[in-house]
Amino acid sequence: MERREVGGHGAAAAASPGADFPEQDAGVAHPSVGAFARPAGLPEPDAYELLVSAVGRPIEAGVAHRIIAGTGGKPLAIVEAAAD
Repeated sequence: MERREVGGHGAAAAASPGADFPEQDAGVAHPSVGAFARPAGLPEPDAYELLVSAVGRPIEAGVAHRIIAGTGGKPLAIVEAAAD
């Protein structure tokens, strides 16, 4: 716990992880991290549902699996792949 002066009064504040480096939460590299933090993709059933919805018709399971794997389950990438 860290103690800071706020408006002339002492106040205790607990910093959340990454509070000193908000860019970590945005997926931006920071020297203390050493690599980009990337958000996880959708679980496969949800990704499949999104893909079918974006295409507008059922998709063969093998084809859907390759598209989902190729996009990493990222929603925007799935929708863009469906448009192709």
